[in-house]
Order: sequence, then structure tokens, then C-alpha cells
Amino acid sequence: AAHELDTMIYFNPDYYSENFAPYVECMVPCLLKANYRHFLETVPGFQMIELRYEPGIEAELAWLRARQPELIISIGMPLDSEAAGRALEMARAEADTIHFYADDCGQEQHAASPRFLKEMIREIHLFLLDQNVRNQVNLIFSGGIAMAEHVAKATICGADGVAIDIPLLIALEC
Repeated sequence: AAHELDTMIYFNPDYYSENFAPYVECMVPCLLKANYRHFLETVPGFQMIELRYEPGIEAELAWLRARQPELIISIGMPLDSEAAGRALEMARAEADTIHFYADDCGQEQHAASPRFLKEMIREIHLFLLDQNVRNQVNLIFSGGIAMAEHVAKATICGADGVAIDIPLLIALEC
């Protein structure tokens, strides 16, 4: 479907098989610091990858840039109270994209009183603007985006893109 729609699909690399080889240009494997080197050596040809955020990931960005300068590197991280600060770190480390994951209801993760996605998008966007790095990184948000107007609202609040999942499963009657 991503190939036909000329868009990208995030996927768990455990589900990769040779049947997907013709579609690697639209696939974004979600990798870990511990497994990304092996995966990229085994399955070449991806335009974009996502590395899960963890302390020290900045060194891996530098390693990847030195070996594959054309590769688009996304950092996946939870949308929580530390998101804006980590986004600044990743922008300064020259990540191309940061993909924030809200919970399935579109709320901040790991919070006693979680904020909604739109407030979090706005907070991160404005914080990066204040730090003069907003134009250096793309921001993608996912979780709780279920209707067309959610996409427009996310964009108005400062998102460069959104990732959807549950609405696709509903459309497929899963």
C-alpha cells in the first residue's frame, strides 16, 4: 500500500522477508542501537531508517553519516515530558527527523496528568524555534491520529508529518 500511495511505512525489521525487497525505497525499519548495523549490512537499499532513542545514540548518527551520507535518519522517541529537550539534542546531533510516539489516545506518555498531542506538538515546535534549530529537523508525530482533521491540526501546531496506524487497521476491517 505504501508503494502504491508513494508514501513511507514504518515497520518492525523482525517481519522483513525477501518478498519486500522491491519495496525497500518506501520502507522505514525501526531499529535499535544494538541491531541496526547488522540489519543494514544484511538488507541494503533503504532510503530512511529509524533508530530508537537511547542515551549515546548521537555517536551512532555520526557513524551512519560517515558511511551512508545519503541515508535519512529518524530518531523514534516517546512523547513525554522530556521530549522537547531530547529533540534539541537530536537536532544538534543532526538527525534528519524525529518521530514522537504518543499513546493510542493521542496523549503524552508516562505522565500522571497527560497532555494531548496538539499541546505537545506545539511545545516541542516552539521550543525548537526558540533554540534556533527548528528548520534543521523534521518532526513526525503518531498516536491517536484517527481523523482527517487530526492531520491538519497537527500540521497547524508545528508537525511536519504524521504517522497513522489504527485508522488503517479499521479501514481494513481488522
